[in-house]
Amino acid sequence: MAQFPFAKPKDAPAAAPTATPAPAAPAAEVPKTKGVKKSGEDRKKPAAQMTSDQVKQILSLVKTSSYSEIAEKVGVTKFQVNRVLMSTKKQLREAAAGDAAKLAKVEAYIKEYLSRPEDTLPGKGGARGGKVKGAVDSLVGDILASIS
Repeated sequence: MAQFPFAKPKDAPAAAPTATPAPAAPAAEVPKTKGVKKSGEDRKKPAAQMTSDQVKQILSLVKTSSYSEIAEKVGVTKFQVNRVLMSTKKQLREAAAGDAAKLAKVEAYIKEYLSRPEDTLPGKGGARGGKVKGAVDSLVGDILASIS
């Protein structure tokens, strides 16, 4: 097995014990302040409650904009945009559970109105994932050729 530069060889002598330093005097207690870290920096405030208008706006923009663009326009984070879309899809599917015809209609609605266009999905060669996928495909091909 290869020896890594940071690995200790099996036959190396054990390190001599060193004296442990005396514990330092306890620091003065700093009173805790809500919203402030120990370092004195302000903590990030949690995101504000979303309104139904913001949710409607997110749902209307999903076909034409990226998550980052939607977030900027609506005034939320891209993670909140994702959460809204995933929660909406989940609730629609749960509401249609048990009725195959209704579930098919829900799936068609989700595909038509609540999903990003196929050419913009990551890894599909579209604007958002094509560059990375092409580079990875090329590299994987080179690796496979070198080990064959």
